[in-house]
Amino acid sequence: MGIRDEDLFISLAGRLARLENQITDREKETFEEKAKGKTLSETIKDLLNAYNPDKIEEKAQVQKRENPEITETKALEMAKENLSKIASSIFNGELNQYIENVRKVHEQIIDIVNIDNVTKAQWGKIMLKKPWKL
Repeated sequence: MGIRDEDLFISLAGRLARLENQITDREKETFEEKAKGKTLSETIKDLLNAYNPDKIEEKAQVQKRENPEITETKALEMAKENLSKIASSIFNGELNQYIENVRKVHEQIIDIVNIDNVTKAQWGKIMLKKPWKL
């Protein structure tokens, strides 16, 4: 949708990291195919690097060496924009839909509408072969 702010990138990185722990190897391969060859780990790293001050500074140094006439502020802005574009470049309708479908498959549903009813409450019976020694 064109929105590129820090909260969105960090939230998305966290959600993808959680999803990475849940999905199968085949689903990871499909993600990579739809993400123009980027793995889920690389995607997460790019999302986090987009607003990482150290990575922005590194990129700004490169920008400054390539274009010595630009100001430090302009180099930082260009670096931040470049890292943001790199992080968001793979997201398209097909990949977004795939992520949403995979997430739904692995989602834990907590049913608060159909509350369980207690049908029987009693103490459990424990059978011990030998008595406890204290």
